[in-house]
Amino acid sequence: MEIIKKFKSFIRYYDPANFQLIYSLKAATTIAFNCFLCFYFFHLSGAIMAVNITMGIFFLGELECKDRSKFAFLLLYIVLSCAFMPFVDPFISLGVWLSLIVFVWIFVVGISQIYSSNLNKILLAVNATGLVAFVTKAAVGLNVIDSIGGLVLAGVLSIIIKFENFGKYGKFTKKSISFLLDSAILSSKALGTSHFYASIADLMSSIDKSKEIFANKSLKIKDVKLVRNQAKALFYFYKVEEIALLLRTLGASFERIEDRALLIEVKNEIAYNLFELKKIFKNQTPKLKFEALNLAKNSNFKIFASSLGVLYDKFLLIKEGGEDKLSFNSTKKITLKEAFKKINLKNEVLKESLRLAICMSLAIFIAQALHINHGIWIAIAVMSLNKSDEDALKNAGRDSLLGGVIGFFIALVFVKFMGES
Repeated sequence: MEIIKKFKSFIRYYDPANFQLIYSLKAATTIAFNCFLCFYFFHLSGAIMAVNITMGIFFLGELECKDRSKFAFLLLYIVLSCAFMPFVDPFISLGVWLSLIVFVWIFVVGISQIYSSNLNKILLAVNATGLVAFVTKAAVGLNVIDSIGGLVLAGVLSIIIKFENFGKYGKFTKKSISFLLDSAILSSKALGTSHFYASIADLMSSIDKSKEIFANKSLKIKDVKLVRNQAKALFYFYKVEEIALLLRTLGASFERIEDRALLIEVKNEIAYNLFELKKIFKNQTPKLKFEALNLAKNSNFKIFASSLGVLYDKFLLIKEGGEDKLSFNSTKKITLKEAFKKINLKNEVLKESLRLAICMSLAIFIAQALHINHGIWIAIAVMSLNKSDEDALKNAGRDSLLGGVIGFFIALVFVKFMGES
């Protein structure tokens, strides 16, 4: 019972908004569904390739590009994986000479990072598909047509399920920021009343909780259905926080100024503009009002008008952000010609690529030369433990060992449960 409590506490701390849980459930469900569907239509070879490509798409490193480019890269993943299937038999029949082809391929995969990190992630995923195909061929045989069928069907379904939300913002972003804006509206309407400061305190508490969730590691999974444009969403959180602080500053003016008509106009217009900003998350353009602000500027309350002007500037910033006039995480693109110029013996990426290519080709050479049963697993071990520095290798070793042990016992349970089926 104590272990369960500790586990729940662990989950609440590291995954407070259940991002990782939801994503894991969606990935597991999609893998199981694609496995069943492709086994039905494309038998065992199709089912194995379906599981492989579904895992590849769901657990691929985050692609730093726009949606259109993401789809293009994922389609490239499917196409290259399919294109490799007819070559599995010919490559295996090469024996020890397969190590030369592996050397060239792994080197190309490695140096592709110089040109595009996204392309490198896709080629690494394709490489994993190739290794799985080799293992499948050695273990149970590989039907090329069924394999391609499984890759295409499962690949397309995985893309659709993973990217099912095509709006600018995910559900969590829409709900959380809209909720904060609703709270800000209530606080603005409470200006000049006895419960105003309590309302602002609640708003600030909600903002802090939301920021903690966005700072949590579980968000790195970036399920696009829940969170899109993470940097933009965080920008909105900070702007709403600034609005809350400015409203708290205005609270003193509402207690001091005796022009009740002006204050009512200002309160109503602030609430109206905050409500308009919610339209950003409905793919609509907010229409802000400035009449009350102009009245304040023409009054004798210059300090009040100045504070109010800063608040309205925040409204405009949020509006401009909602129209994508602010950009985040822009990556510098290089041409293929520039990438080739960077390829020299001083380049660290080139050195890493050569090292990995040599290790992988040696693994394949040993497996083929000594006729080791399921020898491709040596290459898989080399690939999974490949890291650029010693500390990363130590961490990868620990993680791989733990994951391997857990995976072994899960597989053992399946084998015992399924018998010889």
